[in-house]
Amino acid sequence: YLTRHDGKTPITGLPNIPGFDEIPVDAKGNPVKYDRFGADLEGIVRDPLDGSIWMVDEYRPSIYHFSDKGRMIVRLVPENTHLLGDSALKLAQFGPHANDPGFYGMETLPEVYNKRRSNRGFEGVALDPDKRLLYAFIQSPMENPDTSTRSSHIIRILAVDVDGSSPDYLKPVAEYVYLLERPVHTPDDVDKIGDATYIGDDKFLVLERDSALDPTSKKFVFEIDLKGATNIRNNPIADDMTSGSLEKQTADSLAAMGIKAVFKRKVLNLPSIGYLPSDKSEGVTM
Repeated sequence: YLTRHDGKTPITGLPNIPGFDEIPVDAKGNPVKYDRFGADLEGIVRDPLDGSIWMVDEYRPSIYHFSDKGRMIVRLVPENTHLLGDSALKLAQFGPHANDPGFYGMETLPEVYNKRRSNRGFEGVALDPDKRLLYAFIQSPMENPDTSTRSSHIIRILAVDVDGSSPDYLKPVAEYVYLLERPVHTPDDVDKIGDATYIGDDKFLVLERDSALDPTSKKFVFEIDLKGATNIRNNPIADDMTSGSLEKQTADSLAAMGIKAVFKRKVLNLPSIGYLPSDKSEGVTM
């Protein structure tokens, strides 16, 4: 099982931050304690370099690195995660360091990722073992600057340097725009990705889905290519949390800014080959 750095304390599925995350309860509805390293883990990839495991969760969102024995090596969270929630509640729950930088993990990811829609943080993770880049895929359009962007077409792909000899080790070095296939925003429309896997040469397979169960539901598998796509990590719009945010943009406005989304080629739709029911198609590998 997965543990903290000590190799003994389990990583639970409990939320992290009092006054910000969901309130944890037991099966009878009684409140239980938060877990600062708790995770709703959604994506996994084994590193061929040493057999260690990279995982992502949709709470914070965050990236975990575990040894091949399941012991946590590091957890990456967005900048200023320690400022989220209620200071007094955190002190009462965790003690005097609950509001300190790094208490919930190493704060190397962009702060804007704190704008993730609740419980829709990182859904997929993929590793380019040659370039030593780990790619984390946000599940749904972020609430940036607010809930009005839930109907956005924009998914973010964040690339983190995982080369232990690099000066940028564990820091984000690239970020790309992925556009959802959602011509109209309805409850049955595509609004999330399910998973992603690296297939070589800057290409990935990505699951993109709605929440329907019928034979006409949308559970797409796309091949995407980063070649030609714009790395927005050093573009001010990547970190904008105002009315001019990335999630406020359209395909046309992005093009006018010179920002190119990743290239997509539809491979298939799972229901069309008999994969039913298929509400949560959430895993893909090669």
